[in-house]
Amino acid sequence: MGDQYVVYGGLKLAKNGKVEPTDEVYLLRLSQKDCSWTKVGPQGNGWGENGPLPRSQHVAVPLSNDKLWIFGGHYTPSIRLNDIWTYDVRNNVWSCPPGQDKNPPTNKKTDKVGPCPRANSAAVLLGNKIYLFGGHGGYNYQRAAFNDFYSYDLGTNTWELIPHKENTAKPPDPRGGHSMFVIGTKIFVYGGWNTAYQFETLFHYDTAIGEWWEPEVNGQDIVPVWNHSACLVQAIPSAKYFVFGGESTAFPEGGPRGFGEYSNHIRYLDTADSFKWSKVTTEDAHLKTAVFPKPREYSSMSYDAKNSRLIIFGGWANEWLNDVYILNVSSVVGPPYSISEIIP
Repeated sequence: MGDQYVVYGGLKLAKNGKVEPTDEVYLLRLSQKDCSWTKVGPQGNGWGENGPLPRSQHVAVPLSNDKLWIFGGHYTPSIRLNDIWTYDVRNNVWSCPPGQDKNPPTNKKTDKVGPCPRANSAAVLLGNKIYLFGGHGGYNYQRAAFNDFYSYDLGTNTWELIPHKENTAKPPDPRGGHSMFVIGTKIFVYGGWNTAYQFETLFHYDTAIGEWWEPEVNGQDIVPVWNHSACLVQAIPSAKYFVFGGESTAFPEGGPRGFGEYSNHIRYLDTADSFKWSKVTTEDAHLKTAVFPKPREYSSMSYDAKNSRLIIFGGWANEWLNDVYILNVSSVVGPPYSISEIIP
């Protein structure tokens, strides 16, 4: 967000030695060779005047260079959230929509329109609306995977369930741990998992016609992946969608299931009409001194457009991580301009 990066929530090691959700906010500032963290203490109008409840595996969508939109996540292992909060980075202030319940959640069903409590969902901003797809959770002790699709109008602070049109291509299967991005009027959903399947597929929903479609995808290293981090980068001649880490494996249909393997692979999808995946190989990959992030899931990724750098923070690899890695991808995304014509 601007020249700084915001980290909100997640899990931390408490003083009693247990891992628990946090409501902390940190700002990360980068230079060419190092970084610095600043812990900030926003004052809000939510629970106990402290802003949103602690949480992990929530959704965070930048609305602008100084505002961040937060939805849902885990409050405890058995309690999920479906509340909305906006963080004003410039003024260090939290706010929530009018009429939102500010008491700790109970996971009980209500008559309010909107997604049920969930974590591991994904969302994107298009125009003046947030679009949210899927996730894991439900009411009471439910542990369901969803493929419901909602829009949230930032002007009216209202949710709308987007129905699936009859006699059109089917939407993505229920899932969580997926990622989303936007190009033009199309909203893309990639990867994810549920208790029966894991996905390497790509879908898009065209808001101009209100229909889902599964485009053909080709290229390298096309495997199911979930709980990955991802970032869309504008490039010449077409945008690149970078994906890092996550869990990845292919369980045989009808066969035994277990955990996937943590990954530290980084790939990108060329979003031109061919939708081609390619591996990113670092220039020093062949050297013994080459530095790579540890294989992991649940990390965060952002992009430093000024210096053409991907920024990867934290994650889980049988322990919670708080490291920062940077990868220059200028050789993939190119300069922020193109030559379309030469006139003598």
